[in-house]
Amino acid sequence: MKNLLKIGVIYAIILSLVSFIVVAVELNCPGGAIPDSPHGFRGYAKYSGSVLTSKTVTATLNGADFSATTDSNGFYSLEVFRCGSSATSITFAVCTRSATETATFASSDSAATQQNLTITSACPTSGGGSSGGGGSGGTPTVVTPPSVEIGAVVEMTAFELIDEIRDFFSGTSSKSAFDIIDLIRAFYGG
Repeated sequence: MKNLLKIGVIYAIILSLVSFIVVAVELNCPGGAIPDSPHGFRGYAKYSGSVLTSKTVTATLNGADFSATTDSNGFYSLEVFRCGSSATSITFAVCTRSATETATFASSDSAATQQNLTITSACPTSGGGSSGGGGSGGTPTVVTPPSVEIGAVVEMTAFELIDEIRDFFSGTSSKSAFDIIDLIRAFYGG
């Protein structure tokens, strides 16, 4: 029983550490900086008065990019996070073209800022868009989480490690407690 309790405590500690790493990675914060509350933006992307559909909208703050794809109505929605700096100037681009509008970062829990975007030159005919269909609701640029080679064959990301631990504690894993501990040690290089 004591061993099970120890494993549970280890699981909770590791889960919180991995969650912290995943948040920093997902939010594209350099060096694992903890981001401020986000500043949300939403609006329509346009060129020559026409909405731009299935195009990538990028907001840049202090070198960190956050992007979303316009939907079938030309609407985008994204959140910008400030990562451990005092920078406030946000620039926007649509399909790699600089938008004429800029914004000032304001960390807030309130509704997103309405920010329609206009570009003055046409989108490139190749690239700059999204390969999938449009979608509303943007997310920050996702950086591939770090992975580690375990043994000679298996490569595991932080997400996969969390899944393995969750499966173990839910009773759906074929791995033993020692296997899980070995995975954790290998992931953290220990």
